[in-house]
Amino acid sequence: MRQIKDLHLKFMVDRVLSREELANHRGLYQGSRYPYSERELMDNMQLIRMNSTYLETVDVHYRERGIFTFVGFFIIFLSLVFLVMSAWKFGVLMSDWWPAFYIFLFFTPGVIMCGFSINRECFKYTHYPIRFNRRRQEVHLFRNNGEATTYSWNDIFFTRVLRKPHGFSSNMWYLCGIIFAEDKITVRDMFTVSFYGPEEEYVYRFWELVRRYMEDEEGVREVADGVGWFLPIVKRREPFWLGFRMRMIQAGWAAIPMSPYVLLESMGRWVSFRTSKIPQWPEEIEARCEIAPEDPYNFDSSSVDELRWEWSNLLFWRLKKVRSVTGKEWEV
Repeated sequence: MRQIKDLHLKFMVDRVLSREELANHRGLYQGSRYPYSERELMDNMQLIRMNSTYLETVDVHYRERGIFTFVGFFIIFLSLVFLVMSAWKFGVLMSDWWPAFYIFLFFTPGVIMCGFSINRECFKYTHYPIRFNRRRQEVHLFRNNGEATTYSWNDIFFTRVLRKPHGFSSNMWYLCGIIFAEDKITVRDMFTVSFYGPEEEYVYRFWELVRRYMEDEEGVREVADGVGWFLPIVKRREPFWLGFRMRMIQAGWAAIPMSPYVLLESMGRWVSFRTSKIPQWPEEIEARCEIAPEDPYNFDSSSVDELRWEWSNLLFWRLKKVRSVTGKEWEV
């Protein structure tokens, strides 16, 4: 078997499909429609842009980007403070440098591990987009190594996988895509699809948004009627305060007490973006994703006014009202 890495998760390939993956495929069938209304479709602030040709989303771990960077720099900072204090106390004041040297040796492995933690997010790509090409019925993946892979929509076996996003959270349900070898049972490739959540229902609602866009006759309009916001990261990096606000919204009722931590974590998020490259799709994929002139459903962050974010309760940073890019409104 061979192991591949999808950002923070690792998958085994060149193996037979597991019983769990087969069982968790239930409800994730191409061509099978869920009776969700437009407002029930869940994009979870993962969309970059959409049009009648393709729907582009970020990678599954984009929303918590910065955690490893923040933790790594924070531990390194505390270690340096302790080392300076030790050097001052034992070396300068007591003229005995050996205790400071032993303390330095003690902290060195931890600092090196923090460097690896920082490297998981920094000096990479700002995000790893996925394009769902409706016109050609293809899925374009921007992989961790900077290369792009294209698969036919109908060749992908979708399933749910229960994993931990990182060491600081509980298990979450991931929406994953599996590519089979010619025998239709051996897993040749596997990837995550832009979203994970604590409830299976959330996965289905995101799945239905993507499936409806790719397959239904009125899918583009229905998705546009249910989407009210796009990430402003087309050929640019995410602004600092936007990342902070997104993390505050995700904190929910605990936003205010957690705000100092969220602010520090947002600094780590900002550093990880500033040290990373903006992904660029290969020319051949851009050619396959050509947008029709005067497309009425060509939306990105420029289509959304920042003032549409109306806060009903600043204490908990909750959205009061949602308005889709096509003008439909509903209360949250």
